[in-house]
Amino acid sequence: MKTKEDLEIIMNDRSLMMKQPRGSRNILILGKFNRQLDKVHVSIQMVDVATWEELGVRKIMEVYTQIPSLNKAVGKAVNQMITPYIPSQPVAKVSPFPAFSEPTVEVKRHSISLESEKVVSNLDQQIAELEASMDILLGARVRNKDQPKKEVPRFDAGEWTMDFDVDRKF
Repeated sequence: MKTKEDLEIIMNDRSLMMKQPRGSRNILILGKFNRQLDKVHVSIQMVDVATWEELGVRKIMEVYTQIPSLNKAVGKAVNQMITPYIPSQPVAKVSPFPAFSEPTVEVKRHSISLESEKVVSNLDQQIAELEASMDILLGARVRNKDQPKKEVPRFDAGEWTMDFDVDRKF
């Protein structure tokens, strides 16, 4: 309802609001605000539609610049007015036994997927080596020739070995 005419229609014909199931109450909450300079006065009235009995009245005043706090105050007031008329939830019985919980299923990867990852990574390495060797054969790259370090013996203690590596120059 937004206008006085809407309110009068409801007050003259209560059957418009009597569409709830039996045993429930029809409550009408009316609100009115008035602004005086920098203050806003809000009055809230709660009425039982069946008997037109006033169930509660609240008046709230707030500074015009503090609209968010006015909003919270109005919401809190309406909540406090309605709470006694809302049916409470039945208290759930607590079992002395713990609730049954579904076992968590471990997700195991199939061995094929693990092996395929290894194959793919090895293929990538081998393709990179193949490309490097093709570039060397075509002359796009130069083979890294490691220079031997000077004054470093090339044999293990006690045993002499000879290295016939073609790429190594002494």
